[in-house]
Amino acid sequence: MTKPRVAVALCGVGVAVAALAGCSKSDLTPVKAADDSSTTTSTSVTTSTQVESSTPPSSAPASTVPAPSNALTMSCTEFMGLDQATKQAVTTEIIAGNRTIVNPNNTSLAVVLAEAMCTHEPNSTVNTALGGPPA
Repeated sequence: MTKPRVAVALCGVGVAVAALAGCSKSDLTPVKAADDSSTTTSTSVTTSTQVESSTPPSSAPASTVPAPSNALTMSCTEFMGLDQATKQAVTTEIIAGNRTIVNPNNTSLAVVLAEAMCTHEPNSTVNTALGGPPA
């Protein structure tokens, strides 16, 4: 599978997980029938509402750590050894200017996608793992 297809597949999985996370819970409770010879199951569904905010849901607070000077050429192996704040700084630098398939506002998604792709392709660069051109 090519890298763009893997990236799209991972994005699809992420969207599916996010969609399922907002689902309601079901409570299955056995109920005895009137003649006590069989049992039926009733289902109650709890729903929830979500409040919209003015901030896009996928954006994260700006990193307080500056991106390393080699952010655009960093190897996946090096990236996987970084702390979360530095990973976010690296991915924010890479997705800035629409150089990749990730929207520049989706900094949290960029970190998750880079971690997933770098786990799969450790000899790649973070830039190409995010769908950017080879550096």
